[in-house]
Amino acid sequence: MTSSISIDSSVFLSGLTTTDPSFAVSKAFLKKIVTGNILIIVPVLVLFEVLHAYFRNTKDLKKTDEVFQNFIDLNIEKKIRFVNIEADFLSYFVARHYEIDLKTLDSVIALVAQKNHCPLVTWDKKLLKNCKGKIQTMTPAEFLRKRTIPIYK
Repeated sequence: MTSSISIDSSVFLSGLTTTDPSFAVSKAFLKKIVTGNILIIVPVLVLFEVLHAYFRNTKDLKKTDEVFQNFIDLNIEKKIRFVNIEADFLSYFVARHYEIDLKTLDSVIALVAQKNHCPLVTWDKKLLKNCKGKIQTMTPAEFLRKRTIPIYK
């Protein structure tokens, strides 16, 4: 992989929900990431949130299982890395959580991006606002307009 990116649950969910106003942009963004040479780095809690929210919205266990299988396939193909919330990350979180005024899961998502030196892509306006100047953030639409992300070493 030549670069990495962190993606918020809002982007995955809008890319799965055909009635979402951002569906087409999210779908195009996710396709570009998955077919590109870009590693997705997310806390494992994003997977929990996407699966649970998707099921709550669809009430379709079979489709939710398919979404889960897609994440498993991405993991097998080494296109996504799930960050476990263990002692190492907890230390990082405790040292920095006060810098970002967000609810807990959003803070975890933002700090995973920061710790892994990668931009965070989200539709969440609070994440975009509260991370400004601390973590590079952008919407999927902004990413597609730029067509590239910086490579962090």
